[in-house]
Amino acid sequence: MVSGIAPELTYKNLLKNTAGVKPLADKVTRMTKGMSGSVLYVGLTADINTITDAFNGVYEQSHHPVGSKYNPNSFSFLDNDDTVPCGITVHPNGDDDTFNTLNVFLVDTYDKWTKLTEAEYKHNKDAVQERLIAVLEHYVPNIRDYIDTAILATPITMESYTDNPKGALYGFDQSTTQSGMNGRFKNKCKRIKNLYFASAWSFPGGGYEGSIRSGNLVYQHITGFVTRRKYAIYFWAMVIA
Repeated sequence: MVSGIAPELTYKNLLKNTAGVKPLADKVTRMTKGMSGSVLYVGLTADINTITDAFNGVYEQSHHPVGSKYNPNSFSFLDNDDTVPCGITVHPNGDDDTFNTLNVFLVDTYDKWTKLTEAEYKHNKDAVQERLIAVLEHYVPNIRDYIDTAILATPITMESYTDNPKGALYGFDQSTTQSGMNGRFKNKCKRIKNLYFASAWSFPGGGYEGSIRSGNLVYQHITGFVTRRKYAIYFWAMVIA
């Protein structure tokens, strides 16, 4: 079985009745989850390039205000004017569509949103959305005239739609203790036969490249390529020695 979801869910939900799985589930639950994010999805009524030249030929625009003291663990940034570092991504939807989509990504944390009441959650969600639209106005002053739809997804939204614990975008936190050959979650489970993991949660890490490479490594495990390569390395090491 190849699991592409969070190992925590694999052990706790899919394999909860499997012998010897509890220590594995407990271990991954204790591992630190990686960063999450809030993303503003903006649907426009016109091609972005007819509105502004700011994104002409550009896939992504990084917004990094000088002197920003943004802290993803609090909402204090809402009291500032323009100190929100974020990434703006343009998604053209084709010549036949009337909409272009802009994504405004903000590094965020899950825990600060879970501490809010329902009313506080809605208030802060609306406030963050307004702040990110204000960031867009730095590039396109009249952007509000072309906004048809604007929806903010918080880390809680990320968890709800993807089932990734704490809405973690890159799986486990890629710290020095949870990265590399020894620290990163392994692709092959040693305790449960024929169980493999291929996702941002497993080795070598998160992101497009990490996830794709994870799947490739699982393929190599299943086809026996890893074993053959290991023996080949041993053989040539002996020959050279």
